[in-house]
Amino acid sequence: MLNTVDVIVWDEISMQSRFALECVERLLRDVAAPSLAHTLFGGVTMILGGDWCQFLPVIQGSTRQETLDSTCKNSQFWRHFTTFTLDENLRMGAEEEQYTRWLLSVGTGDNFYSDDNILLPSSMCMITEDDVIEWIYTPELLNDSSMLARVALLTVRNCDVEELNIKVPEKLAGGTVDLVGIDTPSVKEDGLHGLPCDNAEHFHNIMPASLPPYILRIKPGSIVMLLRNVDVSSQLCNGTRLVVISFHNENKLLRCKNLTNGEDAYIHKMNLDYTNEKTVKGPQHCFTTVIALLCPYYGLTSCFYRTSATRKRQAYDDLKALVNHSGRLIVSETVPSLPANALARRSHG
Repeated sequence: MLNTVDVIVWDEISMQSRFALECVERLLRDVAAPSLAHTLFGGVTMILGGDWCQFLPVIQGSTRQETLDSTCKNSQFWRHFTTFTLDENLRMGAEEEQYTRWLLSVGTGDNFYSDDNILLPSSMCMITEDDVIEWIYTPELLNDSSMLARVALLTVRNCDVEELNIKVPEKLAGGTVDLVGIDTPSVKEDGLHGLPCDNAEHFHNIMPASLPPYILRIKPGSIVMLLRNVDVSSQLCNGTRLVVISFHNENKLLRCKNLTNGEDAYIHKMNLDYTNEKTVKGPQHCFTTVIALLCPYYGLTSCFYRTSATRKRQAYDDLKALVNHSGRLIVSETVPSLPANALARRSHG
């Protein structure tokens, strides 16, 4: 199939390692016709899109310079690309020109005043996180599951998502159901090689982005998100949002509504493999420790809050935003770029 491709459009290139771009270049030349085997990208036209003011590649334990060195701008092929700048924001009205300039200054770092802090307009600030939650999750919205499914709040870090996702379900009617996972240290026969561990209790507090919390507290009406591909043909994929309808078989089976296609879906526990590899660098040596688990979980996580990186894959009618001294960010309403829809928690002291 690749040798019949004429054009490849690659979005969010700023998040990709230059090694990924170089790997694709070699692959396309390998499968190209002999006459194009020595042509850049095998003669395929490459269209790259991205914003260097957004996320850069994530490299565990790297320095800032190592992160910059890994970007596609440092690839040997970057000089062969022609850069076109998109300078018209079609989401913005003419009345939002001032906000547009302010937003660009945030991305370019022109309005930092101290210790990487920026000055936010007072119209974008609220005193507490609870004020922001009350602002978006009104009683009318909480009683309308169809509207609730079209709303989300954004924050930057996974640990903030986990904490804030606990607050919103408390406002929903009905009793809370605790869905408890099982953490089992893997053995050699599982095909995962990790450190031996006699007590799995320690792992209950590990909250990697790829796994749901050990105890998932949800109610009927809660919005959840799949963390694994379950059935691609039924649009039950990693990142799909669902609304919980009911619990069955002693809470071992969840009936949900797929918010992508409106169809019912039944979710049960599944084995989720987790391997955490950490490399420790010393002055004279370097060693790697690996922890591997087999985790029968539901493969779901609560989804009233999401990280801004995850939001790129889906659209919402309502997005709201919050930033505080610890780095939390939350953006709001129909068009997240409008200043009236961006809020920050004001930090005192």
